[in-house]
Amino acid sequence: MGENQPGEAGTVASRRIHASALLVGAMAVVIRGASGVGKSALVLDLLAALAAEGRFGRLIGDDQVAVEASHGRLIVRGVAEIAGLIERRGLGIARVPFEAAGLVGLVVDLIPGEPRRLPEAIDQRTDLCGILVRRIAISDSDALKVRSVMAAIDADLAAPDQMPAPTPESGNPLST
Repeated sequence: MGENQPGEAGTVASRRIHASALLVGAMAVVIRGASGVGKSALVLDLLAALAAEGRFGRLIGDDQVAVEASHGRLIVRGVAEIAGLIERRGLGIARVPFEAAGLVGLVVDLIPGEPRRLPEAIDQRTDLCGILVRRIAISDSDALKVRSVMAAIDADLAAPDQMPAPTPESGNPLST
């Protein structure tokens, strides 16, 4: 499929990216980073933290996910061939409960070194398929990654500003 090419009215063709994703409540979180940086481990740690707090969390996809713009929103979907599978470093591949798709509200970039203490506004958003999404950068060696991501999720759930409410004419982007 072509990257950022129009599909049906209001949609952009899907493209695969090297990332993992999970659903937290109704919001999807995409985790990006270099191979071997700990994306799968962070997803598993986040799922455990959510379960411990009695909150809903499910894997959408590990290692590869598909993203697409639809009616001004960014949708992430798991890849069918690896749906429900996640790597447990040193233990192999595990099957876990999963959801097929979610509306992205946050992108987490695992980066080498330390991110800026006070990031510029431009560094707090990223463009995927022509949609601006809230972004945080976290050091891949940060021992408090889960706490940092949970704080960002909670901030977005308290004040969801990047995802407008659907209108009757826009339809349901998750049904495609």
